[in-house]
Amino acid sequence: MTSSLFSLPLLEAKDLSNNQLTGHIDEFQSNSLRSIELSNNRLQGSIPSFIFELVNLTDLTLSSNNLTGIVEINMFATLKKLERLNISHNSLSVSTAIKLNSSFPNVYSLSCHLAT
Repeated sequence: MTSSLFSLPLLEAKDLSNNQLTGHIDEFQSNSLRSIELSNNRLQGSIPSFIFELVNLTDLTLSSNNLTGIVEINMFATLKKLERLNISHNSLSVSTAIKLNSSFPNVYSLSCHLAT
């Protein structure tokens, strides 16, 4: 998936769900982006580290792709404004056990379905 899809600096929401996108999630920078919805595609690879630098992100939906790797749930705690996180229906594993209520005080919707 090309980073040009996210190259608009004032873009606040990107919904590319259900588009049969393939490949890895390429790195991009955006301080304005609040919502990323990439569910029901064919994206591969791990969740890229730059996602954890999107300080205004409130909604991250990466469900129903072919994402793999180990997820350190505590990395999502760097996203202080995150309210919704859905990474379910991928082939992800979790490596960290944390107390969700203290690490994610603003999250009201969480769907992971991770293997431990």
